[in-house]
Amino acid sequence: LHGSVQSALYASAIRLAKIESPTADEIETVQHDITAAINKLESVEGAETFSEVLHQIQVVWEGAVEVELPEMTPEIRQQLESNQVASACAAEVVREAVSNAVKHGKAEHIVIALERTNPHLLGITVTNDGQPLPAAIEAGYGSSILDEVAFTWQLENRGGYTVLGAAIAI
Repeated sequence: LHGSVQSALYASAIRLAKIESPTADEIETVQHDITAAINKLESVEGAETFSEVLHQIQVVWEGAVEVELPEMTPEIRQQLESNQVASACAAEVVREAVSNAVKHGKAEHIVIALERTNPHLLGITVTNDGQPLPAAIEAGYGSSILDEVAFTWQLENRGGYTVLGAAIAI
């Protein structure tokens, strides 16, 4: 299970684990978050903008991990809003990076950054304070997602942080 539903489930589990005895309202909030994620999968409405996806990621993880959203230049915003494929690819990179940072690295703070690396590529950097990567990493389903949506990508330990960098064709 990957993507928005995985994020909703995992974030909810983290929030509940921090509460000794969840109230009915707290449990209802978790149920609402999961239902909303599933409904989005089943929706046939128009695609969401990249900005909307970033905001949803921040909301889903609220209370479980701090996610700092990037400053988005008007140029980058316009290019992502006018290119649904690039927007969807960028969203998948960020979703996968945030989910893995929390799930595998036990991160508590994640910073997302965007920059134009050349006229045809958008650089996405997702930095987290989780556990360092082990010396040997076994590629999983998430790696295949990144292989499909990113022009290039790399995951590395850098200065006490774990950093996923990806380039998206734009």
